[in-house]
Amino acid sequence: MRVSLSLIAFILMSNINALSQIDFTPNKSITQIKEEHSLLKKISYPNLDKTIVDSLLNADINNFDSLLNIAYLVKYDSLYNSNMYDLIKKLGTETDEDLLITASELSSYVTSALIALDKVSSPSKSFYYWRHFVGLLVLGYEYGDFMLDYDRDYLYRSTTNTFTKKYYSYRDTYHGAREILGKNLSKYIGSLSYDSHQSKYHQLSLDAFRKGIIHPKYKYSVIQQIIKQETLNRNDEYLNDYLSIIDNIDIIDALSIIEFIGSNAAGDYYPQLFLDLLSHKNEEIVNSIISRSSYCWDSNLCQKVKIKLQKIFNGKSEPLKFNSAFTLMHDYNDGDAYSYLIDKVENYNSISPDTLSRAISWLGDSCHSGKIMSPRLESALRNHLQSDDPRIKRATLNTYLTYNGKNVIDAIIPFVGFELDFIAKQVTEKLLAYENKSYTIEKIKQYIMSHKETTAQAALLEILEK
Repeated sequence: MRVSLSLIAFILMSNINALSQIDFTPNKSITQIKEEHSLLKKISYPNLDKTIVDSLLNADINNFDSLLNIAYLVKYDSLYNSNMYDLIKKLGTETDEDLLITASELSSYVTSALIALDKVSSPSKSFYYWRHFVGLLVLGYEYGDFMLDYDRDYLYRSTTNTFTKKYYSYRDTYHGAREILGKNLSKYIGSLSYDSHQSKYHQLSLDAFRKGIIHPKYKYSVIQQIIKQETLNRNDEYLNDYLSIIDNIDIIDALSIIEFIGSNAAGDYYPQLFLDLLSHKNEEIVNSIISRSSYCWDSNLCQKVKIKLQKIFNGKSEPLKFNSAFTLMHDYNDGDAYSYLIDKVENYNSISPDTLSRAISWLGDSCHSGKIMSPRLESALRNHLQSDDPRIKRATLNTYLTYNGKNVIDAIIPFVGFELDFIAKQVTEKLLAYENKSYTIEKIKQYIMSHKETTAQAALLEILEK
């Protein structure tokens, strides 16, 4: 009677699990893995003439808890083992890119797949590689050999544990295969096969972020490629899925998602995800989105972006206000943002040198090229032409060179012989190109008369007077 009840419970558990969403990476401890390996060793499986339930009963494993422990490990097998063997057969006969997906599906059978793959007779050379692939996805249950950082503390605590040693020897065995796998995944994702399997690739990307800290090599060689394709395809449905992911993962990985999308989004495509993230509670994330919101030419969303940026600009966070000012000034010709940046340059004692340098540089952005420099801006900048900080000094000179006007000519004449040749050249070109030649000549003469070292200015004067 006990066996019958156990069998019924096992079958119910298996059917419930079979209807659930596939989980490629059950989250188990190494201790649990060890116990389940011990159970599996007692089972004469696989046998095409028997189900896993038959094997369990023959092994006289009738403890209900033990059945539950390994139920989902074989959840696609107890009554459905033909699916696994169909995949194994497919893995041994095909040579095209679909093998990547076939191997991924096969890995969902977890340890059962490894046992079955080891029993394949006369495998082909390519079959060995794909068997390695399945092993990579299965070993450790958490992509420990490929995707996630493993528990180093556990390893150090358990150096005498035979199973642990064997487990980490697998890591060494599969090291070369991991390298090949990363390259091949990247290649497949960027090929024609992507369209056929994009939903599975997308799920792989989501699962990777949900499971924990992604191995850097995998993140940049594979996950980045998946998100790149989703961005190039302007697939807002897929990209929007990362909104809930971003709220529940490490900030470094969250910023990586934003980076992968932002670096591949065309100027006329602004993802809906970015618009939503402009209202995110984490300022670091909002800052990242702001920095990727300039040059927005998306006719559908850019006005909504402007509204969000103005809300940020008028909000309580000074760092966000400062960072939003550039985009508002640059993309939307916002006068309040422009005036705010001049305020920063005028009141430089209240901000850091880095913030001052950025404000000066933004005021000298190419969107102002050729404009007459206002007296207010010139007054604010002049204080920094002789700054002891080389970054601020250079930023100030570059901003002067963006504008036109007599006040610009007056300010840059002393820098014809600047210590950095490329800046000195830009200053000279600006003076030579100024349309009021007589004014420039007069100002250079006045400078020569009042300064002893005037070699560079004298040479420029000679050119202008010819």
